[in-house]
Amino acid sequence: MRIMPAYMSVLCFCALLIVGGLCPPQDAFAAGSTANCTITGGTLAFGNINVLNGASVNSTATIGISCKLGGGGKSASVCLNLDGGTITSSTNRALVNGSNKLLTELYSDANRTVVFGSSSAPTYGSGGLLVVMPTVAADGTTTANVTVYGSVLPSQQSIPPGTSGALYSNDFTQTATSWSDKNPATCNSGGGNTTNSYSLFVNATVTPQCSVTSPNTLNFGSVVSLGAVIDAQTTLSVSCSNQLPYTVGLSSASGSTPTGLQMAYGANKLTYAVYQDSARTTGWGNVSGQWVAGTGTASSQSLTVYGRLPLQTLPPPGTYTDTISVTVFY
Repeated sequence: MRIMPAYMSVLCFCALLIVGGLCPPQDAFAAGSTANCTITGGTLAFGNINVLNGASVNSTATIGISCKLGGGGKSASVCLNLDGGTITSSTNRALVNGSNKLLTELYSDANRTVVFGSSSAPTYGSGGLLVVMPTVAADGTTTANVTVYGSVLPSQQSIPPGTSGALYSNDFTQTATSWSDKNPATCNSGGGNTTNSYSLFVNATVTPQCSVTSPNTLNFGSVVSLGAVIDAQTTLSVSCSNQLPYTVGLSSASGSTPTGLQMAYGANKLTYAVYQDSARTTGWGNVSGQWVAGTGTASSQSLTVYGRLPLQTLPPPGTYTDTISVTVFY
């Protein structure tokens, strides 16, 4: 007899927001020039995060830079800095929900190998990102777009999602240093003008998840007499998010109660039952009171299905089968 899995799921939302800031006019540009820089953030949309599968989740955001330098033909450079926010180590940023931390990183390259850091805090990340702006137009304006590459790091199955999804967030402070008519070698070259700070607010919702491993067959073997009950058992495995309550129901179209199910061989029937306990006193069905309850650990949990062939008339010889559906509620 085969037991086939079925699933129920809960969907959650998340919104990720990057908030930009203004760079006020500076007074340390070339003589006779003025500068007015604006930093404009975008949206870093991770969407719903399923950490149970252990995979990373990537997304991007665009930060816009616009500087007006008071005349064409000039050049400019801007260094964007991003602090560590709340971090759990010297290498990883994190989004926070209470005492739980979801490791998340921000990078300046598409391969996600160069951490987007801060020149003012060189112990974290790779330092600030130096942006060489295009040559200033005749109206004195130069603009550029910078991509921030975000990633929720893999192998975080133990992060709890709550029963309807958990919002993880953090606020990262950024500053920008600007140079007028100069292209410094690095963000630490000196001589630039530091603008006001702006924030990068990131959040993500960790959604509750469950999965069922394809169960083993409940096999009663070869039956030559039904003058006494015949018992058998098998197992199925459930993996649910850490700390997530769940219930498991069993059902078959062959019967409305767990003790009145039927295997079939053509038109011939063989009655059987499935139970929650080894004493075979509590049927395992798919209505309230017949479910088996548990709490997820982010690891596979084995559940035993206890089967019984009750006393009945022995039907004609043949291979009798039925299919039971497994439904996980969470």
